[in-house]
Amino acid sequence: MWIGSYTLSMPSGAALSFNHILIVEIIMDKYQQWIKDNVTNPNLQCAKYTLEMLEAFPELKRVRGYYHDFFQGRRPHWWLVKPDGYVIDPTVEQFCLGGEYELYDESLGEPKGKCINCGELSYYHMNVCSKKCVEALEKD
Repeated sequence: MWIGSYTLSMPSGAALSFNHILIVEIIMDKYQQWIKDNVTNPNLQCAKYTLEMLEAFPELKRVRGYYHDFFQGRRPHWWLVKPDGYVIDPTVEQFCLGGEYELYDESLGEPKGKCINCGELSYYHMNVCSKKCVEALEKD
């Protein structure tokens, strides 16, 4: 048996935040069987495998966001969600167990670049992520 603890949260902390403890029994369901048969190298392949898995299982919903774990930090990521809310992540093996899923806030649009002050993704301007970082750069 494999046990992993995951948290799925909205960027705004909205009501869709909840915790899941996923327990996968030795007897595989259809999703685990598909992952076992089709995912050969999960590293940096989340977009590819979630598209393929969605084609095989149209009842799933494809979600983008970030995966946080203690060792690798916050990384862009794609995963799938069952109609009952459980996360199905065909490439989760690339991460350390016990991570957190954060949904991408679609209202932000696409990032324009990385902030030259703090290194975060920038939605505000091509080189700076916030007014705070603009002010910090002006002081230097």
